[in-house]
Amino acid sequence: MQRFMMAFASYTLCCILAYLSYLAGIMEWRGLIGLLLICSFNNIVFYVAFRTGLNLRASDPSLTTIQMCAAVVALTYGMYFANESRPVLLLVYVIILMFGIFRLVLSGFLFVSLFMIASYGLNLFLLYRFRFQDVNFKMEFLHMLLFALMLVALSVIGSYISILRKKLHKAMCVNLELSIRDELTGAYNVFCKTFFQKVANHFSIKLQLHFPESCKIDFSVVAHCSRIFFPIVVYN
Repeated sequence: MQRFMMAFASYTLCCILAYLSYLAGIMEWRGLIGLLLICSFNNIVFYVAFRTGLNLRASDPSLTTIQMCAAVVALTYGMYFANESRPVLLLVYVIILMFGIFRLVLSGFLFVSLFMIASYGLNLFLLYRFRFQDVNFKMEFLHMLLFALMLVALSVIGSYISILRKKLHKAMCVNLELSIRDELTGAYNVFCKTFFQKVANHFSIKLQLHFPESCKIDFSVVAHCSRIFFPIVVYN
């Protein structure tokens, strides 16, 4: 849900920018209304998916790729009505691509990048078909070429950062395991006992605030061989 809220904040930012563009006379009202409807639809669908657990049926429960592609569709629709501010909105594609750092590898980054390029190409085709007189296509094709090169570079950098993030997470898990277990025997060490004591003391304070006379915290050895210490609530 944390990433969903980040995506929601990005949607909100895009809608605010679209509204300001409309007030400035740059974006048409059809583009503003359509963008608001698509963004609202995307957020409702993903919110329901996360709250009901439907996302757990997917191979990627975070639905990172699907969320990114849905955001690309919304942005592409808004760009069609953005007129001369269209090149500026290309920067929003970069923001969308950066969400892949949380989950995607290089193949995922390239897939989303290709989807972005295809969406922008479809946008240009529709502009050529229906608004030929309003667009400088030489400049638009130059933007598309530079945009494609930039996406490839960002995909490589983003995948490298994603790999480093996964390695760091793995190293932190290993360090945590070594800090509470003996490397040779696998048994919990004295630091683990100290950790559980701190946890027990914390909950003891909480319990004493609510039930000052009804309970106390005691420590018992649950597994003698592994030296695991757990707090047990003993009611009088």
